[in-house]
Order: sequence, then C-alpha cells, then structure tokens
Amino acid sequence: MLINSVVLFLRDALPLLLFISILSAIIYLRTNSLGWLVKATFFGVLGTVVLSAFIDRVSEGFDGFGFELLTATIHIMAYLSVLLFLRFNSIVLATVAVSLLLSVHGTNLYIYSSGFWSSASVNVNNALLIGSILGFGISFSLALLLYYGLSASMMERWSKLPMVVLALTAARQITEAVYFLIQADWLPTGQPLWNTSAWLSDSSEFGHLINALIGYEASPSAVQVGLHLLALVIPLFMIMKLNQQPTVTEVTP
Repeated sequence: MLINSVVLFLRDALPLLLFISILSAIIYLRTNSLGWLVKATFFGVLGTVVLSAFIDRVSEGFDGFGFELLTATIHIMAYLSVLLFLRFNSIVLATVAVSLLLSVHGTNLYIYSSGFWSSASVNVNNALLIGSILGFGISFSLALLLYYGLSASMMERWSKLPMVVLALTAARQITEAVYFLIQADWLPTGQPLWNTSAWLSDSSEFGHLINALIGYEASPSAVQVGLHLLALVIPLFMIMKLNQQPTVTEVTP
C-alpha cells in the first residue's frame, strides 16, 4: 500500500506540480506575482469537488467510458490553453490550464485515497498516509528544483529554455488524451513501434519523472508518436516566431 501511494502521487501529483512550476517560473519573473496560482488552485479544487461528486454519473456515460472521455477532453483543453498562452501571453489562460489539470488529477487522487481510507484497516491507512506524504514530498521537491532551475535559466542566456520545457509538457497533455481515447476505443490501439522497457521502464522512478515531464512511453503506438510529435511541433514553432520576450498580461479571470 505504501508503494502504491507513492506511485499514485508520482503518476498524478508530479505531472501537475511540474506543470505548475514551469508556468510559475515563466510568469513570476515577468510579473513578480503568483496571485494567478491562488485563483487557479481555488478553481481547480472547486472542479475536483464537483467532478468527484458526480463521478458515478460521469463514468456511466458513453457506454461506461464517460470519465475517460472527459479526462481526454480536459487534457486537450489544457493543451489549447497553453497554445493560447504562448500566443496572447495572458495569465487567465495559465489559470485555466492549471485549474483544468488540478480538477482531473485531484479527482484521481481523491477517488483512490477516499476508497482506501473508508474500507482499509488501521495499518493500511497508516501505510497510505506515509506513502501519500512521501509521494507528495518527492513530487513537490522535484517541482521546486525545476522551478528554481528554470528561473535561473531565464536570467542567463538560456532565456527560451522555460518556454521549450513548457512546449514539452504541453505535448504531454495530448499524449495523455490519446491514452484515454485509446482506452475508450475512440482511437486504434495499434502495434508498438518500439519497446524501451529494458532501458527505461514506465514504472521506474526515472520513468515516472520523464513521463510526468514529456509524456514518455516505453512502447508507444504509431498514433501516439504521431500525435505527440504534432502536438510538440506546434508550440515549438510558435516559440521560434517570438522575436522578443513577451510581457504577460494581468487579466482577472
């Protein structure tokens, strides 16, 4: 149970916290404010509460794949929000992206945790608590390291690096969407183009980290690879077209 809890946080909390740290590094050094993150957290927690309350009804829709399709839609919307953020440089769009991802990842964490807390023994609950603390601590520490690393790079000659990393994690949202669409049989599974599990397994610690950052899959299909590359090329092209560092516009959502 302890290991399962740690893995759960690496799977759901780590991608969210890395995404937040990247946007925070970009926005804070331009606005000297993280007020947008407070708003995003509020709306994300609200979305988690609402989605968790109606999770049974959502899951029953679309022949039992309602939650998978909703999750895919949320990841696609988060990706589009990042593209619009790159184009219009509005904090509102960053707020929307974080709120959407917090809603879906928060719901996953809530469903898993509440299910075990309500039915497990004291020993299992203790393991769940310790695993959750460890998982969150690891995820938060990695996100903090990424935040300070990207913040430092923006003050040096690698000023475009945070934007490139944002493009990588944005493309990950499409990879996640494709995964859930395949689960719902809305996209073909296909045969894996390769299998790098022997070198870097999806379930390893480093595999979780790379997956959380760029959507690494050890055995992706042609559909996954093609859509991921397309999703990556678009924001990278937009970044290349930026002639100067844009100024983020403070707009109250």
